[in-house]
Amino acid sequence: MTRIISRKQTQNPEDSLVSELNTKVTILERDHERFMVLFEKMDTTLNKLTELTSSIKEMLAVQENRLDHSDDRHSIVEKRLEKHSDRLDALENWKWYLTGIVALCTFVVPFIITYLIKNS
Repeated sequence: MTRIISRKQTQNPEDSLVSELNTKVTILERDHERFMVLFEKMDTTLNKLTELTSSIKEMLAVQENRLDHSDDRHSIVEKRLEKHSDRLDALENWKWYLTGIVALCTFVVPFIITYLIKNS
């Protein structure tokens, strides 16, 4: 019975340790490269998000400015509407005054005319 001795059995324990460390270093180097690529992508994403945030802030400032102007216009329109409402109320009051005068004249004038006709 001849026994075949494998290479691992014949290797020195130090050689085995060096080989294992070389394997681990190779794995770590590969992981490091992957992380570097990932960090570059994250850096790019962060830059884009910063630009987007800046753009959104600018748009928000423009919208706030528009809202302020809109509020100013709204208050001007409300003042004009109130002014026109007051004028309309005054015109309606005059309409009712004139309607009352016409109604009064409609009933009083015939009596005055008959009185003048009888007394002349």
